[in-house]
Amino acid sequence: MQWKKTLFSLTLLLLILFFNSSLAFSEEFSDVSKDYWAYTEIQSLSDLGIISGYPDQTFKPENTVKRAEFTSMVIKTLNKENISVNVANIFTDINKDFWGYETLLRSLELELIVGYPDCTFRPCNQITKSEATSIISKTVKNCEMPCDSKSSCSFEEVKYSELKQFADNEQVANWARPSFTKAVKNDLYVNHPDKNYLTPNNDLTRAEAAVLLYKIRQNPSVVVDKYKGPKLYAEKNRMVVEHLAATPYTASVNEVHITGLQATILAENIFPVRFVEKFTSKGSNKGDTVYLVFNKDLVTQEGTTLVPAGSKISAEIVDIKRGKPFHINGEVELNLLNLVTKSGAKYPLTATIVNNELFDPGFGACNLKRMGTIALTTTAAGTLMGLTVSADGDIGEGTVAGVAIGGGLGALFGLAAPGCGVNIPADKDIYIKLGSDLDVNLD
Repeated sequence: MQWKKTLFSLTLLLLILFFNSSLAFSEEFSDVSKDYWAYTEIQSLSDLGIISGYPDQTFKPENTVKRAEFTSMVIKTLNKENISVNVANIFTDINKDFWGYETLLRSLELELIVGYPDCTFRPCNQITKSEATSIISKTVKNCEMPCDSKSSCSFEEVKYSELKQFADNEQVANWARPSFTKAVKNDLYVNHPDKNYLTPNNDLTRAEAAVLLYKIRQNPSVVVDKYKGPKLYAEKNRMVVEHLAATPYTASVNEVHITGLQATILAENIFPVRFVEKFTSKGSNKGDTVYLVFNKDLVTQEGTTLVPAGSKISAEIVDIKRGKPFHINGEVELNLLNLVTKSGAKYPLTATIVNNELFDPGFGACNLKRMGTIALTTTAAGTLMGLTVSADGDIGEGTVAGVAIGGGLGALFGLAAPGCGVNIPADKDIYIKLGSDLDVNLD
C-alpha cells in the first residue's frame, strides 16, 4: 500500500511541475509590453525556446548580445542543435568547459562563423549588426540580381544595388556589403526605429536579434536546404493567416493564406484598382481590352505585399450599349481576365466588379446637366425668335411668346434627349471581388 501512495505522490508532483513549467513557458516578460515594437517576435521565439529571459521574468530587450549567444540563437532557429560534428575546435579561447562549446563546433561544421587572425573567437564580445548579418546571410540563397545562376554576387556587382536606399550605406564595411545586400534582398535585416538607416556598426540588441531570427522562422523558403533542421524544413509549408484591410464593400471575408513565398487571396475578398487612364464608352468598342491598375501596393494588415503597385488586371469589353432617347444611359460590361504583376507573372482571374453602378449608371447629374443645357439652349432660341417675330410689333409680347414656346420645346427636347455614356475618371476606385481563390507568388 505504501508504494501506491508513493507512486501517487510522484505522479502528482510531476503533474504540478509540468503545469507550472507550462505556465512559465508561455508567460510574458514584464518589461516587454504588447505595444513594444518587437513584442510579437520576442514572444514567439520565447515560446519556441530559441530565446529566454532572466530569472526576474524580464527580457531586457535593449541589452546587447554576445557573439556566442547569437551563434546559439541561430543554431536553435535553424533547428540544427543535434547535428553531428566532424570538425576540430580551432579557437584558442574556447574549450570544453565553455557553455557554448558544442554549439560553436556545430557552427564551425556549418561554416557559419569565423574567428579573428589570432585564432580566437572572443565569445563574450558584443556582436555587431554587421557580424550578425554576416552569419545570417550565409544561410540564405544567393541574391538573384545582378548575379548569374552559377555564382554569388561579387562586391563590384552588389555595392551599388540594394544598399543605396539607406542614408548610411557608406558605413557598411566592404567585407559586409555582400552580406547586407543578400539580407536586404531577402528582408532579413532590422533597422528600427529609423527605416532610412542600417546602423551596421552598432551592437545588436536582444530585441533586434529576436526580429532577425523571427523573420527566418516566418520565411524558411529563403534558407538554403543544408541549413534547415527537421522542424524548420517542415515550416517551409507552414501556412500563416493574414488579412486584407476592409473596404466599403467588404463583409466578413478578408483572409489571405501565406505559405513560404506563395499567397492565396481567398474568394470573396475585395480590393480596389483604377483605370490606367480615364475610361469613356464613347471611344470604346465591344471586344476591346482595357487595363485596371493597382495604384498602390496591395498589402495585408500584417505587412506582406501581395501585389506590387503598377501591376494590372486585363479585362475585355464583352458588351457596350450607347445612350438612347429619353435618357436611357449607356452601359458597359467587362470580363476580368488576368492579373499581370509588375514582374511579368500572369495569373488567371475569376472576379467581378462590386461597384458596377459605374458601368451601368442610373439617371443622375450627367442627365440633369444635359437636360438643362438643351432646355436653356432651346429657350434662348425661342426668345430670339420671339424678338425677331415682334420686331414690328410689341416686343414684350413677342418675347413672352418666344420664351413660352422655347421653354416648352426645351423641356420636351430635354426629356427626350439621349442618355449619357459611361465615363470613369482615372482616380476613381473600382472594387474587385474574387469569385475564387487567387494564388500569387510573392515577388
